[in-house]
Amino acid sequence: MRHMPLLRSRADGAIIEPPAVVPGGWHALVSHVWSTGQDQARVLKERLQAMVPGLRLFLDVDDLDEAGGIGALEALVDRSGVLLVVMSDGYFRSKNCLRELEAAIGADKPIILVHETRPAHGGLPLEALRAQCPATLRNRVFGDPINQSIVVEWHQIKPFQLVALRLIGEGLLRGPSLYIDGELSERPYDVPLTLYASPHNTAADALLAEMLGGARSAAQPTDDRTAADAFLLLLDAAVFDQPELEAEVAAAMEAGQRIVMVHDAAVEFAHIMARTPPQLRERPPTGHAMYDEIATALLQGPFRPVSLRLIARKLQYDPAVSRRTAACASLVWACRAARERFRRGWCRRWPWPRLVRGSATSTAASDDPYHAASVNAEPLLPRSQ
Repeated sequence: MRHMPLLRSRADGAIIEPPAVVPGGWHALVSHVWSTGQDQARVLKERLQAMVPGLRLFLDVDDLDEAGGIGALEALVDRSGVLLVVMSDGYFRSKNCLRELEAAIGADKPIILVHETRPAHGGLPLEALRAQCPATLRNRVFGDPINQSIVVEWHQIKPFQLVALRLIGEGLLRGPSLYIDGELSERPYDVPLTLYASPHNTAADALLAEMLGGARSAAQPTDDRTAADAFLLLLDAAVFDQPELEAEVAAAMEAGQRIVMVHDAAVEFAHIMARTPPQLRERPPTGHAMYDEIATALLQGPFRPVSLRLIARKLQYDPAVSRRTAACASLVWACRAARERFRRGWCRRWPWPRLVRGSATSTAASDDPYHAASVNAEPLLPRSQ
């Protein structure tokens, strides 16, 4: 976590320092169900504490024995400033999680709900989780008009995850508006290509206008698909409702025109795949299928500026060049990993470690598998300038 960016105040850019807590207390208790929320709880604790030096977060697998065991849950909540809930499938069916939740409500503690969105990791729609919550707690957890809980979506993709961590940090510290070094939503972007959005693609025109309106510099859009550098295709709930869009996409694929796909994340991708005509989804005689390229997720709320910048970033790269670069990068990482396995294994079994490790003047950092330059400790995002 040494390369995690720091949370700073928007007012003066100062690194955020958390307020003091009572002796033996914590700024927040991370409440989660082990079956679906343990990994997310670990990531939350480690990354938030790296971003806010001095922040104390209670996590049962780390601190429970020291704090008095499972029988002291209510006392632990009382000694914590905020209840940080990793909200995943089964949370509201866990007796111990409900003990923590009831104790927080009884003590009128602020509650931050971290909503896991990935089905493979216990993610459920917010309404489904609300239905799992006991009726006696539901209004306080999800709909109290006076002390309403903060709900933050949790995402694995790093640029989106940074936004989630910032929002959680603002909820924990209760007051200052914050930003994160290197957060993508803070950076200006350009739209270097002439884009075309089909009139038969619902809401694509509005997305294109929003992108161009927020860009630092942008090429003019065009109404002529054949004159455009790229075809902007929004995969939403209404995609391919009109057969004219299928014909346009097929013509663009046949002509080898670049198609930049954006996935409305509010719609399951399986639903979009089911709506995609088979002749586009499967490989046609040209040898190119529609989903050979990955679509960029379009999220809402505070995550939307990140989505727009990811789309703009995608426009700056030629797909063929990107594939070659990715292949070269994969080869480099494979070679580094093989070299590290050889150094850590074989060099200990043979009497010539210096030949493997290099000269006696090599630095300690080059021999450290957890050094910043090794494959084991890549930064979350490049350091800001």
